[in-house]
Amino acid sequence: MNILVIGHEASRTGAPIFLEHWCRWVKSNTEHDIRILLVNGGEIVENYQSIAPTQVLEKNLYGKWMPKFLRKRKLEYSDVKLEDQQFQPDIIYVNTSAASHISSQLTAKYSVPCVTHVHELENIIAKLGQEMWADNLKSTDTFIAVSEAVKNNLLQKRKVPENKIRLHYELADLAAFNKHKLDDTQKKQFKKELGISENALIIGASGTIIKRKGYDWFIKTAALCKAKYPDLNIAFLWVGGDEKKLHKLKKDHAEALAKADITFIPNTANPQKYYSLFDVFYMCSIEDPFPLVVLENAALGNPTVCYQNAGGIPEFVKEDAGFSVPFTDIEAAADKFALFYNDRSLLATMGQTAENRALTNHNIEKISSEIMETLEETLKSLPSCKG
Repeated sequence: MNILVIGHEASRTGAPIFLEHWCRWVKSNTEHDIRILLVNGGEIVENYQSIAPTQVLEKNLYGKWMPKFLRKRKLEYSDVKLEDQQFQPDIIYVNTSAASHISSQLTAKYSVPCVTHVHELENIIAKLGQEMWADNLKSTDTFIAVSEAVKNNLLQKRKVPENKIRLHYELADLAAFNKHKLDDTQKKQFKKELGISENALIIGASGTIIKRKGYDWFIKTAALCKAKYPDLNIAFLWVGGDEKKLHKLKKDHAEALAKADITFIPNTANPQKYYSLFDVFYMCSIEDPFPLVVLENAALGNPTVCYQNAGGIPEFVKEDAGFSVPFTDIEAAADKFALFYNDRSLLATMGQTAENRALTNHNIEKISSEIMETLEETLKSLPSCKG
């Protein structure tokens, strides 16, 4: 089977990292031939190039694709051609709903089925615009949802028929993360380097500095935690964001930050080193379908505290791998951190549950093979479905 794989960019973020892992699995474990087409470049484009021939439509526009930019540039993508003219895809796999302006052209051109993997919830889909979504509906034969939250949104808000949706949760290279656990001596030294108290319980979060990732709620929670529990040695550590945005964040939130104990680490190619310091992962995003970073932290034995009605992570946390608190209820979140501080047995038990669940249910082999089955099923049921 010849698979044309389409991604929106090669940034070091969830969906592109997911796609890299899946493509590498396909190359290493199947006889299928793939070509990779990226709308924009990014930091990990060389990783893609090491797997299969990779074509990038816009090499220097990473981070500028959302959402007006796409509509403005659409005419320039009106006649997309593969660099490898000899490659004839049997099926197109699109790793985002944000590339339908490309996939719709190519499904029509090659008269082949299309599987669209939806890593987005309603706010992002709406920002992409109705024309983008219309292209998705027109060109997609099977939608993959990364969580029940995404599936429900496709059913209820986007009116996708249930028989066209398959649920496959996210994957991550969890075995690699699990191997990077720091021992107590290493943690002690690393905390010292970062200026964090040796005995502090570390509440961690990670993400780019955009509102959706909830950095403001993270700051508010840290300030409240310090005010409500002044005798508890709880520190907060945020990993991610470029230097300029972090500088602006610190300036804009100076008053709140003065009342909190937060360390900020900019974008890094080695986030697992910092995640290994976390005791609890705080999923403070206000909309996130099923972020890989929760799985990565779980693989390190970190339970998660997340918000209800903000995406799919409560589906992972359940009742035993952390806590789901009411949406943006920072006091409830602070109370859970205090509970973990005072009950290290509970922290260890929930962390072990999270680790076991992630390694068993979200490893590369399991999820990748499930996705491949969906592609094969779609191709078998819809041969030459376009035309």
